[in-house]
Amino acid sequence: MNTTTQELPKLYSLKDLSQSTGGKISVGTLRREIKAERLHCIRSRPGCNSPVLVRQDEYERWLDEVAGKRQHAQSPSAAAKGRSAA
Repeated sequence: MNTTTQELPKLYSLKDLSQSTGGKISVGTLRREIKAERLHCIRSRPGCNSPVLVRQDEYERWLDEVAGKRQHAQSPSAAAKGRSAA
């Protein structure tokens, strides 16, 4: 019999994710992104006081797709390039 083990996804709290960016992305920003359904989360147990957890792969997806686009749009260098091209 061939059994394979599947690695479980890593889960991080919003505080952990915020600290991993050096505070550049606040817990409040992450909560707003979850509420807007752009960042998907998992509740560790039922109830409004349960910790909110985010899978590592979901956070990386959000950074690439959503936060990356927002950063590019707000980047002063990108804005300057856009003005000089016009």
